[in-house]
Amino acid sequence: MNMPNLPTKIKNAPPEVFKDRFLLLSIILLLWGLVKFLEFILPDRFIDFLPGPLPLAFLFVLVAIMFTYMIVIYIAQKWTKRKSERAKNEVNEAIAKEMLENYNYPSVDVFVAAHNERSVILNSIKNFLEIDYPNYKLYIIDDRSIDKTAELVSEFIEKNNLQNKVILIERKSGDKPGKAASLNTALSQSNGELILVFDADATVERDCLKKSILYFLDLKVGAVQFQKKITNANFNILTFCQDLEFAFDTYLQLGRDALKGFVELRGNGQIISRKCLENIIGWDERSLTEDLEMSVRISASGQKIRFAPEIIVKEEGVVSPKALLRQRKRWAEGSLRRYLTHWNLFVGPKSKITFIQRLDVLPFLCQFAVPAWIFLDIILEIINFFNGQKTHITVLMLASFLFGLNMCINICIAVRRWRNYSTFDSIRYGILAFSYGASYWPGIVLWTMRKVLFSRRSGEWSKTPRMLDLINN
Repeated sequence: MNMPNLPTKIKNAPPEVFKDRFLLLSIILLLWGLVKFLEFILPDRFIDFLPGPLPLAFLFVLVAIMFTYMIVIYIAQKWTKRKSERAKNEVNEAIAKEMLENYNYPSVDVFVAAHNERSVILNSIKNFLEIDYPNYKLYIIDDRSIDKTAELVSEFIEKNNLQNKVILIERKSGDKPGKAASLNTALSQSNGELILVFDADATVERDCLKKSILYFLDLKVGAVQFQKKITNANFNILTFCQDLEFAFDTYLQLGRDALKGFVELRGNGQIISRKCLENIIGWDERSLTEDLEMSVRISASGQKIRFAPEIIVKEEGVVSPKALLRQRKRWAEGSLRRYLTHWNLFVGPKSKITFIQRLDVLPFLCQFAVPAWIFLDIILEIINFFNGQKTHITVLMLASFLFGLNMCINICIAVRRWRNYSTFDSIRYGILAFSYGASYWPGIVLWTMRKVLFSRRSGEWSKTPRMLDLINN
């Protein structure tokens, strides 16, 4: 049974640039007003007790929140690991195997959106066809490619007589571009009970589906995200750092899952129930980061998102700094805009987002707030210096150092846990990964703030270039 046509409310609505700008500006002004109000009502002896001006004290509060959150995540993961090991000892493996064999396998549709993916698509299709699962179909959605991706896939299907297993969907030049639009097209033409989404460069293990469907035995689970790794991690230092970055993401995602917090989808290696997709009206075609935006709506609908670290999906890392910055600018803008678009779901009483999930979001907002706050304080200190007023550069640098130290320690722990390096290598690779992130993320945050506050339109979805394409060019 095919899904009915998607409502035009999401599909054709224009980007709400003005609303995003108004909300972000309101938040900034409210925080500024709160600081000024507190400065006015608080006794002078309390203000003098602080290490610097009240805005600088708020920066220390944000850093303290990050420290506390990382400690809680670490303890939660340790507790969950101990609990799962205890459960393994109590449950007979033979019984678990029998449960899997007698399980009524749900039908699965595997979606692969492809835009000019000629260099990688066939290798990925061959990998997906090796998945050990009795009831799945593979949908390749060619999104207006001009490099003959569709012709290559069509020829492969015909040559190997795969018409009943692999379905090619060709989108026309006039169709709305983007991954979200492509996935919605496939959703309306398929009928699987579960939808597994991969990027065109993905590779996955044969047992990924048999492992992932077990999560859906819990009827409250709407989606599951696999652990991501970089295929070409050894290509250059940039791809190596991205793999370390993914190790840190795994560490955070598992911590959020252990806390029953706000687990997020990552676009590649995510499996979602059709019932959940119908409930939230599919993918939002306006969003720059359709996976992150969808995560909010799934949680708000009352469905759970689980993280599956034991299921690995590999993808290519970006090999050039220019392509990396372009990708991360899109990620940052999309991530911030989804919070602004759905702010009512985090503060409104009718949302099914839990209290723990709302608290869980706050430390992640600090990744935008802290760099911006530090930048504004630096500007203020420079102005004070030239006006001959007292400055607090030392205190500001201390706050920045503590924030960086917190991030660096946790990255080292993540690298040790999820890449199995020695303690010494985990420390040096953790410092490398932190330095890599610190080299671009503060600038990306400031660019994103400027974009949302002053740009007349939002960014546009763009394809990440593949390694082979860049090398050939």
